[in-house]
Amino acid sequence: MILFGWFAWLFASSMASRRYVLVLRWRLELARQYRSWRRAGWVLVAAGPVLAVAASAWGTFAGAFLLCVSVIGVMVIVGNEWRNSVGVRLSPDAHLVLTRVHPDFAQACRERLGLRAG
Repeated sequence: MILFGWFAWLFASSMASRRYVLVLRWRLELARQYRSWRRAGWVLVAAGPVLAVAASAWGTFAGAFLLCVSVIGVMVIVGNEWRNSVGVRLSPDAHLVLTRVHPDFAQACRERLGLRAG
């Protein structure tokens, strides 16, 4: 029952969802910073098991402790995604609303639309 209920929910939610494509421009230095933090996180994730295996091969007992490097890498990746992500939601009046945007982007949109800040 749980298995088939899950598939029914997945099918119903995929049929009821709408897809939107939004293209937001990033400043080049922000895109580079985002990519470098993401790359650093993945390097840490990959380095944890390598360091643990190397420590085990040398006969030290720090192998399990060195796996914490991977946990730190996952935290870097999640923090980077959270800090640089933009949320999109559908308002009650059927407008797409961007959340967590950069203040400069929000101000430029307000100026373009002729809205007051607030």
